[in-house]
Amino acid sequence: MSRWSLGPSLIRVSGWLRRLPDWGSSLSSETATGSLSKNRTGALLTLLVVALAVLGIAIDARDHSIELKAGNEPMSAGLPFSVRLHPYAVLDAPDPYAGPLAPIDDGPVDASGVRVAVIDNHLVDHPVAQAQYALALLNGYNLTGDRQRLALARRQADRLLERAVSQDGAIYFPYPFDFDLHEGPDVMLAPWYSAMAQGQALSVFVRLVESGETTYRAAADRTFASFLQPGRTVLVDRDGYYWPEEYPGDPPDRTFNGMVFALYGLVDYQRLTGDADAKLLIQATLTTVNHVLPGIRVPGGISRYCLAHAVQDAGYHAIHIRQLEMLSRLTGDPSFAEWAALLRADHDPNLR
Repeated sequence: MSRWSLGPSLIRVSGWLRRLPDWGSSLSSETATGSLSKNRTGALLTLLVVALAVLGIAIDARDHSIELKAGNEPMSAGLPFSVRLHPYAVLDAPDPYAGPLAPIDDGPVDASGVRVAVIDNHLVDHPVAQAQYALALLNGYNLTGDRQRLALARRQADRLLERAVSQDGAIYFPYPFDFDLHEGPDVMLAPWYSAMAQGQALSVFVRLVESGETTYRAAADRTFASFLQPGRTVLVDRDGYYWPEEYPGDPPDRTFNGMVFALYGLVDYQRLTGDADAKLLIQATLTTVNHVLPGIRVPGGISRYCLAHAVQDAGYHAIHIRQLEMLSRLTGDPSFAEWAALLRADHDPNLR
């Protein structure tokens, strides 16, 4: 892939000019009327590129991917692999899945009461949907003590385990259907796997153990083991950043919200076990979150869903803000709250 490279110290932002319709239309219009010469147009574009270079941004007019310059965070060798890791504090924080009581039957389920997705008029298993339904049921159980909700949460967990794939002591939860990313050319081919599914399933197993269902401890341990095995759902990039990938394709999607949901699972497991590796993985993921934020933010607009595609979604922008506020509480680091405030100033979900 060819890029307009402005030096190794730059953030490289692909497709940046194509996301500037006002510039593009004004340049084209003025050139068409003869009021702006081709030389002047070229000079303006050169000035734009130079200005972006000062800001640490490089442009690729061919695709929409964004690559970030490596920071100066130290490398840690405390894990089975080396990663960049800032020693963030890991504090007690509010439960990200706590909320008002949700109805039991708020979506499609199969005959056994397990959450499914409807794809091409067929009911199919969906690991994240099953994990999220279980988390909502367990939240309801904590609010009401209703054991029907606990039993239904166990059914979701059991389905995840029935379909799990084992590898080197870890378990993974496959998606049995192809998935077109953003309705574009990139397709996740079944069976595919996701760190978001791994993290939310891990949160389910931990909460079941904390609810007295101790038989799920082994499931929690084996799901956590997947985060120690780069390759299938977590990746370590060439700069040493640790990426729990919601869509670990080729190239990976670098999805922001899915990485943070995976992080919540690590936080839950560390709370349950006190595991030292879990704490290091939390810190490594937080380091990557901090690293990626300049690429996710769109000043004056809706944040990017991921680094690989030019996708912006107001609903996920609101999720990003809530996640950053949660990470500030988790770490005690005000920089995450400051990023949340920046995103809210760019596009306030409560005002638009």
